Amino acid sequence: MVYADEELIDERGRPALNSDFCKIYQSPQGSNFLRRPRDAGELNFIQNNFIEAAFSTVMDSARRSDYSEQCFGFEDYDYWMRMNALFRIAHLGEPDI
Repeated sequence: MVYADEELIDERGRPALNSDFCKIYQSPQGSNFLRRPRDAGELNFIQNNFIEAAFSTVMDSARRSDYSEQCFGFEDYDYWMRMNALFRIAHLGEPDI
């Protein structure tokens, strides 16, 4: 499974600047660019660790770590924990400089 950085856009496709969404990942602060952790292990410990739409997984692995109905309200966190336990998760992109 791989994930990547993201760019926030508004309903018109323009950069969504100064958003309250995932402020800890905004780089620089107030920009629309979300720089996700390069170490996937950090996703286990950071609040709001879900990766939104910027991830890709093999369908078979997604089926093996299916959402649990008992985790309603924190199903994204549960999904990441299951994927992290079963498979390798990696950031897809340029290394930090």
